Amino acid sequence: MLSQRPAWQLPLWHGAARRGMPWRLSRAAVASPLARLNKRLCDRAAGQLFITHTIRSYGALLFATAMTTRQFLSVLLSCLLFQHPLSLGQWCGPLPILKCCLPSQCLTRICTVQG
Repeated sequence: MLSQRPAWQLPLWHGAARRGMPWRLSRAAVASPLARLNKRLCDRAAGQLFITHTIRSYGALLFATAMTTRQFLSVLLSCLLFQHPLSLGQWCGPLPILKCCLPSQCLTRICTVQG
C-alpha cells in the first residue's frame, strides 16, 4: 500500500511532518528559509491565478500582446536607464511581433464593442 503513494506523501502519511513542525519552527536557521520558500510559492501561485484569469476572461491574444508589450517596454526602459546602445537589428526585432499583435487586438476590441 505504501508503494502506491508518491514519495512526498510518505511523511504526511506517517505523521512525521506534523511531529517535526515544532522543531522546525523553533530553530531560526530552519524557520527563516521555510518562510521565504513559502512566500515564493504563494507569489508564484498568485501569478498563475492572474495569468489564468486573464486568459479565461480576455483571451490568449490579449495576454500575449500585453506580455510582449511589457517585455518590449522593459528592455527599452533598461536601455534608457543604463545607457545601453541598441543596434538597428535589435530595434527592428520586436516590430514584426508588435505589428501583428496590436492591430489584430485593436480590431478584435472594436468589433466586440460595436457588434
